[in-house]
Amino acid sequence: MGELRVGVPYRPSGIDPHVNSSELAYRMFANVFDPLVWRDRDGGFVPGLAESWGVADDGRSYHFSLRRGVTFHDGTPLTAEVVKASFDRIADPATHSQAAKDMLGPYAGTDVQGERDLVVRLTEPFAPFLDAVSQAWLAPVSRAAVLALGDRFGQVPVGTGPFKVLHHDERELVLEVNPDYAWAPTHLGHPGVAHLSRVVFRYLPDAAARVAALRTGTIHVFYEFATGDLELIAGDHALVSRADPIPGAPVGMMMNTSRRPTSDLAVRQAITRALDIPELVRRVFGSSVKPATAPLASTTAGYEPLVGAEGSADPASAGALLDLAGWVPGLDGIRERSGTRLSLVFCALPHAGYAQLGAEVGRQLRPLGIEVDVRVLAIGDWLAAGDAGTHHLIPVGKFAYEPDVLEMIYHSRHVGHGYAWSWCRDDRLDAMLTEALRSLDPARRTALFRSIQARIVELALVVPLHENVCVTVLRPEVTGFAVDLRSYPLLYDVRLATAHA
Repeated sequence: MGELRVGVPYRPSGIDPHVNSSELAYRMFANVFDPLVWRDRDGGFVPGLAESWGVADDGRSYHFSLRRGVTFHDGTPLTAEVVKASFDRIADPATHSQAAKDMLGPYAGTDVQGERDLVVRLTEPFAPFLDAVSQAWLAPVSRAAVLALGDRFGQVPVGTGPFKVLHHDERELVLEVNPDYAWAPTHLGHPGVAHLSRVVFRYLPDAAARVAALRTGTIHVFYEFATGDLELIAGDHALVSRADPIPGAPVGMMMNTSRRPTSDLAVRQAITRALDIPELVRRVFGSSVKPATAPLASTTAGYEPLVGAEGSADPASAGALLDLAGWVPGLDGIRERSGTRLSLVFCALPHAGYAQLGAEVGRQLRPLGIEVDVRVLAIGDWLAAGDAGTHHLIPVGKFAYEPDVLEMIYHSRHVGHGYAWSWCRDDRLDAMLTEALRSLDPARRTALFRSIQARIVELALVVPLHENVCVTVLRPEVTGFAVDLRSYPLLYDVRLATAHA
């Protein structure tokens, strides 16, 4: 056994799966929790904390039978009552859930049928429900710990997974092996406890410091290594990088339909036509990242290539659109209409290349007479900007195996919370998204999501920018590192090959 030291680019605001929504937070806390069911690498469902499950013919209820002998890290037992408490906590508005509540869908309540059996009731069919409960966002948490820790639970959550939270502060998060873990699913490998004794996550916002820490062995792994920084380790054969494709919604530039001037469809269409996405992506990331061609990633069911083909940029057509809509160049070349200047706020995070994407968007749009103000925000402020609609342009991508991720991003019921940052309220789009979530027919769902993507493009709600990949850099002594089908790290089988590690 040994201590695995992992570098990450920033400190998430919290690591409570029921509250927080950061993909990085998930990478850090996923191994602290077990879901009711798992999805294996082929996309099939296999037992997790539930040893069996079933769905009613009408799709409005799910029955789960829990494993025997499972305990949380605080020693309290997993029971049907505790699972009910977790689902009720997610659904409670006081929890302020950023992602889990949406994933829980049309939750009506949970009926406990003994110590190990429960029935989750929905108000209507919800096709992605099993997929949702296969993720740590909806994993059961210790009810006793929630009551005892209160607001502190978000920093030291208690689950049933192979690792438990030992310590968390401004500098690092420390997990230690769960010595009582005896319910690993068969698709993860051996039964019993994990091979590592500890996992230490350290916050390293500076790129040069990350590389130095990797080279000296201060850390063994770095999550979410910026693709633009890969040149810093080029030729260093002691370090290994892997890029795992991420299904779901690719990184796209959401355009706020509720705030002038991006409330004007002509402006949004002009931006879409003017940008040379392959060139933009190449300038920011080099050849390591693929341009996106649709609101869904190419690795996601229902993907339909619609935009972003090579040579598709047409600045002349974009300019003509703006001329026709009455946007005329001012004295400094920036267009104006009725006293409104065509100046756009682009809200970026200080990592993942978002600020560089904003700068490149501004460079390409300036000749068209559009000014872009790139504002780099801390994670909390960035989330708040999207939810409040104070942006015009904001990049975001979401990890998901199912295409239903589009409902979380584009249905009007999510405006003001979550990631519905186009602020679109379109009855036709809403109706298609609702039908897709209710439909239990795979062929119908696929057809609907193709139509949904076409409608998103028609309304010019987003400019798909690039396919999402998770770049992880590892030292050679790390073995057994793997990711799940959504590209989240699995640490259960990780070992350190050197005794001094």
